[in-house]
Amino acid sequence: MIKAITDNFNDNGEGSEGERWLRYLDGRCFPDDKPLRLLDAYEWVLVTSKVTPEAFCGWRPIDGMQAHGFLARAGVLPEARGQGLQKFMIDLREDAMRKAGQVTSITYTEAYGVARCVP
Repeated sequence: MIKAITDNFNDNGEGSEGERWLRYLDGRCFPDDKPLRLLDAYEWVLVTSKVTPEAFCGWRPIDGMQAHGFLARAGVLPEARGQGLQKFMIDLREDAMRKAGQVTSITYTEAYGVARCVP
């Protein structure tokens, strides 16, 4: 069973357990990229099908565009792939956006920013 774990993530240095997991997963999934900025998303979610988090994702409303939400960074550990976690996270974020009044979700992929997860 896949489940979502939400937390009050912040960028003020208090470092909740959820924030530590989020930063750990980000570092594993995007080792060659800039570190995650918690303020880049309105809501961050940890996702697991086991005991500890295996994936993460975020979303936020787009400034000045009330009806549009942005699918922020998402990552799945290599050993957790193939379980449908990405689809679960897209559905989860789109549901949250609909509840918040967004009717369109937007994201992007950088051709030069393709990340690789390391074991």
